[in-house]
Amino acid sequence: AYAQGDLALANKAFSHTLDGDFDGVNLLLAAQVAHDLGEQKRAGELLEHASDYPPCVRAARIQQARVLLANHQPEAALATLERLEDKDANHKQVVQLKADCMARAGQWQQIQTQLPQWRKTLKADAIPLAQRAAKGKFAEIASKQGANALKQYWQELPRNKRNDKAFQAAYVEQLLEQGMHHDAQDCLVQWQSNGPDTTLMPFFKDLRMPNPAASIKLLESWIKQDSNNRQYYSLLGHVAFNAGDLSLAERALLKAIKLKEDRQDLLMLAQISERQNDDGKALAFYKQGMTQA
Repeated sequence: AYAQGDLALANKAFSHTLDGDFDGVNLLLAAQVAHDLGEQKRAGELLEHASDYPPCVRAARIQQARVLLANHQPEAALATLERLEDKDANHKQVVQLKADCMARAGQWQQIQTQLPQWRKTLKADAIPLAQRAAKGKFAEIASKQGANALKQYWQELPRNKRNDKAFQAAYVEQLLEQGMHHDAQDCLVQWQSNGPDTTLMPFFKDLRMPNPAASIKLLESWIKQDSNNRQYYSLLGHVAFNAGDLSLAERALLKAIKLKEDRQDLLMLAQISERQNDDGKALAFYKQGMTQA
């Protein structure tokens, strides 16, 4: 009945299973039905009951936390997950949910403190989490104390964190949000002087500067080393466009789409054609761009 969407019948059927021994699975499903029917108190009671069964305790706590998160109660959701024993507390879904609770509660320092022990569980997923936590912390400092305080905080971080790509990306992103494009460029160029980094490269597209000579020089050096890399041409095109150098932007973007078409690049070429008062060419690029996924 639940699978077919008949919540009333499913609710009635599950109510007849409460005295049976299903290791709590019936309670998990009954709680979901109650939740879907808007009976939040009953859903909570059923989940609490389900948590008495060892095979279901983790699933029950996860569901409880998700409901609390949906109701904008991240601290309560986190407290629910903290009730799990170590064998369940270190499960990947639980760790991810804890991190989400902390992030929504603005507990950026707590995430950074926990990350070293979470990395083994999260593996590659730890990188975006570290970046999210760092960004949250940087944003908090910038909003309360200003951009100069942010730069001072960065300089006082331990070397291993300043060398961490997730931290670097979060710092550059916050510099850009604070309008500190020259500082952001200095970081992007310095930290990629030995070669491009996939985490940092995309931020070149967000630079807004009248004379981004350092960025252009670096990107052109990458192109000399790999003349068939469309991403380098695309980055160069965006940097040049944002600096008002339409000629360089057009040349770079045309090379990029020749190697592989990209919607963002095509739409930027359309904008360039518009500024050059070539409406026919602009329309052609817009049409071409709209066909790209």
